[in-house]
Amino acid sequence: MDTIEQEAPRKPLTLTEVREAFEPLSAQYPPILLLKHASDISGFTPGTLRKKVSQGCFRNSVARGKPLRFWRERFVLELMNRPASSKPYPASSKPCAETRKADDREAA
Repeated sequence: MDTIEQEAPRKPLTLTEVREAFEPLSAQYPPILLLKHASDISGFTPGTLRKKVSQGCFRNSVARGKPLRFWRERFVLELMNRPASSKPYPASSKPCAETRKADDREAA
């Protein structure tokens, strides 16, 4: 039987590494981020980021309410140190709202 090689676990990002990375960008990304800044850093759209927060993601770095505020260092740590998924979901198993809306338009 063939042996399956497993990937080595990722080394978690440290707080020192995050602070060093953002030191030259402190004027652009303050220690407490608004939704726009957090979405710029993460690459998620603001709507996706709001949805992830409502699903319980980033609970150690977000202050819920209006407006959403994120602790910069904690947010980056949670974003980068989340566990790697073993298998991605197939595109058809979890349709997003945009896909459903497009399907509804085509059916009409």
